[in-house]
Amino acid sequence: MSVDEKTDITEPLNNIIRVNKRAKTVNTKKLSDVHHTFGDLYTRERVLFRLITCIYPRLCFKSLYHYDEENDPMFNGDFMVGMYTPKGPIAYHFKLAYLSDFTHLSFLPKKKLLQINICESFKHYLPQHCLYLRPLPHGF
Repeated sequence: MSVDEKTDITEPLNNIIRVNKRAKTVNTKKLSDVHHTFGDLYTRERVLFRLITCIYPRLCFKSLYHYDEENDPMFNGDFMVGMYTPKGPIAYHFKLAYLSDFTHLSFLPKKKLLQINICESFKHYLPQHCLYLRPLPHGF
């Protein structure tokens, strides 16, 4: 059974979640589709991106700075992990509590971070970017 436009309640549900998240009356990490919670999915996403950075550490970096801290402070309390790909750099934000998951990466100086054009639509672009990564030679 598919959802048609007349019966789709996705946007009203999203609004309820947004309102309750702002009011701190819902923990979105515990929201579930029956099979997974958002918290489970974010953990998997972090672990999989960490795996990619372990395979390609020379292409990756981390930063305690956001590319636009003054105009977009929504990422306070986060750090950024990025990767250079043939299609351009990509980055993802994680809570500072997970900084120790990325000790294998070097910090990118703020000056250099401001010079690169980072695509932060990680979820949309990572699969496309990974298509252009080449396997590492044996023993690399």
